[in-house]
Amino acid sequence: CFPITISIYDGWKEVLSSSYEYYVFFFSTAVIVPTLSIGLLNIVDMIGPRHFLHFLIGTYHHPVSRDRVVFFLDMVGSTAMAEKMPPEKGMKLIAMFIYDAGSIIRRYQGDIVNYTGDGLVVIWPRRGANRALATAYELHQWMNMRKQEYLQEFGYAPDFRIGIHAGVVTMGQIGEEKLFIGMYGDTVNTAARIEQLNKTLGTKILISRDDTRFMDNQWLVRLKKVGEQEISGPQKPVR
Repeated sequence: CFPITISIYDGWKEVLSSSYEYYVFFFSTAVIVPTLSIGLLNIVDMIGPRHFLHFLIGTYHHPVSRDRVVFFLDMVGSTAMAEKMPPEKGMKLIAMFIYDAGSIIRRYQGDIVNYTGDGLVVIWPRRGANRALATAYELHQWMNMRKQEYLQEFGYAPDFRIGIHAGVVTMGQIGEEKLFIGMYGDTVNTAARIEQLNKTLGTKILISRDDTRFMDNQWLVRLKKVGEQEISGPQKPVR
């Protein structure tokens, strides 16, 4: 604020001790500049740094199509958990789980598009298929490391399911008073159903063949084929 003020006032050394107007301007700047900056940063935080510029220039004012890896994460057993503990404690547990998961996702440059109560939806460009799977592996390791901490605080250690699919998604700006990015299309629906398919197959992480086409061999060798699976929606089974 001081450089801003002296850039406007010439001969600032002379006015430091005598100019009432100088001090009014200085303290006004000291309040207004941080307030506007914090407000802008809060908006960026709500929308997401990757999408803020797009909101400013109106990219999502009309739906646009993007080729993306879609990653659905859901916490296991949240309904049963909610019945066994007070709502405040259950909410704190979910918030802690989302925070832990979000920190790992951001580390691997994932773009958190939406929160689904006790889970979230993340996207990467197609070239980010390796990072999506690396996120799943690290999340598994992180939750194992934090298991005792969750048990001590909540008496419950959360687990999760993940579904990953890749393809074209349609993205657009939704809402008026509260803005967020809506994401639609067969790719999104299939990713959500793949995540739910974990229940049937007794797995934790399921990845479609469409996504593995963009993975390096160091990740492919860790995967196990489970074959074609029927899921509601698509006409053809998903491999």
